[in-house]
Amino acid sequence: MVRSQQASYTLSQLARAAHVGVETVRYYQRIGLMPVPDAAPGKAHRRYDGCHLDRLIFIRSAQSAGFALKDIVQLLGYERGNDRAAIQALVAQRLAALKAEEERLREAQAGLRGLLAMCERTPVGEACPIVGSFHLSPHEGS
Repeated sequence: MVRSQQASYTLSQLARAAHVGVETVRYYQRIGLMPVPDAAPGKAHRRYDGCHLDRLIFIRSAQSAGFALKDIVQLLGYERGNDRAAIQALVAQRLAALKAEEERLREAQAGLRGLLAMCERTPVGEACPIVGSFHLSPHEGS
């Protein structure tokens, strides 16, 4: 949704409207994701418009989809949506990364289930082997 440029926000109002902190907006400005508006002559505060809010919401939505800030920079470069192949490639990369993470999480779950079962089988009075399984052996730490 594109908002009217006529809307006017202070930095804190913009941050509040996008449900982020002021420092988040400032960080995005420092790394070039968010433009910094020119200060109006005679005004104490910079004013942001609806386009700034749209961009901030876009950034946060893309982050929620798991895109890294460097990927969001690329997505913003495709704002008009004309380079479908590049957009699709970026999204395909993100999907592949999510699939790999999903597999890693499944493996971690299986490992934890095994450790839990091992602890449940350990006789009362003996130490549960879970904590010990996370310690490095003496030759692994060097």
